[in-house]
Amino acid sequence: MTVIPSKIGAIAKGLNRHRFYFILINTIAVAVMLFSAPVSWNIYDIRYFEEWVTIANKYNVLYIYKYATKAAYPPIPIIMFVSLYNLATFLGGEEFNPALARFLTKLPLIISFVLIGYILYRCYGWKTARWWYLSYASYSTIFSYQFDLLVALFLLLSYCLLYTSPSPRDLSTSRMPSSA
Repeated sequence: MTVIPSKIGAIAKGLNRHRFYFILINTIAVAVMLFSAPVSWNIYDIRYFEEWVTIANKYNVLYIYKYATKAAYPPIPIIMFVSLYNLATFLGGEEFNPALARFLTKLPLIISFVLIGYILYRCYGWKTARWWYLSYASYSTIFSYQFDLLVALFLLLSYCLLYTSPSPRDLSTSRMPSSA
């Protein structure tokens, strides 16, 4: 039997054990990601991302596919990065703040991470969500600023919508009269 400090123990008694662990691990994971976001950056890809910002500011976002050295991503990640990078530039004032840019541009990835964990917890339970939070790959994706978590979130959402939506046959009423 594990000993939990009294305040945490009181909170844990009000929740079921799995929900308590989900909230605790989710809070720790988000805290780690938020505190490490300003210092972690993938130096290899960031030069391409900053090129996107330059092209978008000079022409517009749609020209990124025409002029960028590397733009193998769908439009949503590119638009998110360019918008949040420009927001960081605006909020930073006269002097560019790279930590603020790293933090703001990683927020969609951190939010995607949390939403994926929540969806897995709600649909498949704690055992599945636990493996999501213990996976090095998802943290590595955020730290190196790759867009895979956005794609994973959209795929998971589309699967959940397909799986939980009623089929058209279930919604249609029978055209046969009840006396037939």
